[in-house]
This record gives sequence, C-alpha cells and structure tokens, in this order.
Amino acid sequence: MLAGLALSAVPAAGQLARPELRGAPAAPEVSTDGTLDLSWRIDPAAGADLEFELEESIDGGEPVRIPAGAHDAAALSGRDDGAYRYRVRAVAADGTAGAWSEPVELRVEHHSLALAFSIFAIGAVVFVATAALVLTGDRSARGATD
Repeated sequence: MLAGLALSAVPAAGQLARPELRGAPAAPEVSTDGTLDLSWRIDPAAGADLEFELEESIDGGEPVRIPAGAHDAAALSGRDDGAYRYRVRAVAADGTAGAWSEPVELRVEHHSLALAFSIFAIGAVVFVATAALVLTGDRSARGATD
C-alpha cells in the first residue's frame, strides 16, 4: 500500500490553491498488492466549497480524470502492474479549476505467481502436519483412557 501527503501555499487573491502530492517518507515506492492510498491537504484559506479532481496516467499513457469530490484522499485498488502517475487539483463551486499539483509516480509490482504457490505449499504442509499431530494426540489420549 502506498501513501501520499500534500501541503500547499496560500494562493494569491482570486486564485485557487495548488495541492501538492508527496510520497510519505515511510511509504514504499512500490505496491505489491495493487492498492494505492493518496491524500492531500489544502490551505483552509482557499475556501470550504472546493472539490478535487485526481488524474491518473498508467505507463505514460493518456491521463484519466477521477473525481474525488470534496474528499482529501483517494484509496485506489485493483491496479495492475505498471508505473502510475498521479496529480490533483482543486475545483471551485463555479467550475474554476486550479493548477495541477506536481505529479507523484508510483509503481505496482505484484508478487510472482511462483512465490504465491510456494507460500501456499508451505501453508499446506503446515496444515497437514498440524492435523496429523492433532489426530495422533487424540488417538493417544483415547488409547490411554481405554
């Protein structure tokens, strides 16, 4: 899971504040589960009636806009492997859009199928061993009481 944080400077009169997405210091640059959590913050002086528009570009392709409403965060899931680029901007109630934030680039690299099957196999061995121990212990306990 990846996270982002944003701050913005106070805008000049008549201009909307420009949010800035930044990867949090503790956040990894690569998601292995296809989930991305982005968040931003804008100066309260910018106004309370703002909505946000998030833009996503995959592997340098054509950007797609994702309405974020008045929320200051977006949790995205189900992302395939690839390089993702995000930016956000504020939109006033009258439709006036502010400047886009600087982009944040993140990668999704799922674990390999071989690793997944290896972990599954280890789990199966542990399950079978545990079941065998329980059954053996149960038989021993029944034999001792007979």
